[in-house]
This record gives sequence, structure tokens and C-alpha cells, in this order.
Amino acid sequence: MIYLHKHIKELVTVSHYSAPPNQEIQSHEIAKETECIELLSGGEVIFNNQRYRRGTLFWHAAGDSTVHRYPAGDPYSCFVFKFSVRAQEKRLIPRISGWNNLDMLDETCEEILRCFHNDNYDNKIIGPYAYATLYWQVYRSGIRQTAPRSHKAVRRAIKFIHNHSTDDLLIKDIAEAAGVSEPHLYLLFRQHLGNTPHQYILMQRLQHARRLLVSSNDSIKEVGFDCGFSNSESFHRAFRKKYEMTPGEYRNYHMPQ
Repeated sequence: MIYLHKHIKELVTVSHYSAPPNQEIQSHEIAKETECIELLSGGEVIFNNQRYRRGTLFWHAAGDSTVHRYPAGDPYSCFVFKFSVRAQEKRLIPRISGWNNLDMLDETCEEILRCFHNDNYDNKIIGPYAYATLYWQVYRSGIRQTAPRSHKAVRRAIKFIHNHSTDDLLIKDIAEAAGVSEPHLYLLFRQHLGNTPHQYILMQRLQHARRLLVSSNDSIKEVGFDCGFSNSESFHRAFRKKYEMTPGEYRNYHMPQ
């Protein structure tokens, strides 16, 4: 396994920048062995003829230029993180991504900024933490973007399944919530998700079961029932087929000894 933060040398600076209103600003080219992250906290940026708002994360590598254009009357603000890094053969992180939880954006970034500019905190600890935190948001953003967003009926069906995954779901109810016929629902799931509605429901139930197994004291039988399985046998069979271990073995493996 490759840990992407191992190429970091140092967190060089953390700041919060506010573009001056009604004034042109210049972009800056990123120096060699440097990565600069600009995280929009307000306003709007125009980049490659696209508009981006709060939560957009620009991850610049050596040779890239920082953002600088914005609509008249709507200057942007951003948190800026600059890292000294060892040279990489290729870009490992997308140039543009997003912050997953906007409610936590300011609090998290302001904490990093405050600690970086406080002598009581060790930059050797702050740097890796800041990099890992930013990369986690990039990773979560990538996971979200793989979700099917191109078809409204699929999104409606998924929302309905997520809200009722532990219930005794019927395909006709899912199709009705999505506004399509049952055959069309099967077709859309194949096209956009690569599986059937039944398979998607099973995946959601098993993921829920994994969380309960390592975060509750409920019995295996109770976990299976709480996740929508009609009996212990079907729960054990589905879990073992997916993860090659029983629910009990999974719990024992992940719980502290």
C-alpha cells in the first residue's frame, strides 16, 4: 500500500485570502517541489470557463497556476495550504475536487490555521494532519462523484432504498418512488450501477450490518434483524458470501482484544 503523504517535507504556510473587490489580481505559478491547495470558503471563482463556489478544492502541483478570476462584484475567499514536497513522477490527486462536509469547512481549516501559527504546536504533527485531512476530503468527493447523478429516476430509487433499506422492500414500491415501471427500473440499475435493485439493497444492508457489528453490543441475530434480514440463516449466508467470514468472525477480527 502506498501512503500518499510520505512525499511531504513540510507544511510551509496556512493562510486565508480574500480577493479585493472590483480589482484584477494575478495568478502565481507553483514552484518546483511544492503543492498548493486553495479551498474556496466564499464567493465564486472562474476557472477554465467554469464557475466554482464554496467548498471547491483546487490542488495545484508544480507548474500549475493559482486561481485568480471571479465574477464582477463577487470576489472569492479561500484557505491556502502550501506544502514542500518531494518531486512526484505524476499527479496523484485531482486538480479540482470538493470538500465533503461544508458545515465543518471553516471550523476545521481555522483550527489548522490557528495551530500552525501557534508556537505551542509542532509543525511536524500539524503538516501530516493537514495533508491527510485535505486528501480525505478529495477522496470523499471522488466517492460521491461515482454515484449515479445522470438519471433522476435512479437517484430517486436510491434515496428511497436508503430511507427504507431495513424494511421489507418490494421492487414495485421502489419503482413507484422512482416514477418508472419495474422492468425499466431493472434496466436503469443495470445501466447506471451494474447490478439489480435486489443486489443494491443487499449491499446497503450488509454495509449497515458491518457498522453495527463493530459499534454495538447487539447479538448477531439482532444485527441481522435490524438490517432487514428475515432470519439469521439468510444473514449469515449473505455475509459470508460477500466477505468470506461470518458476522461473528468479522466482529471478533475488528474488536480490540
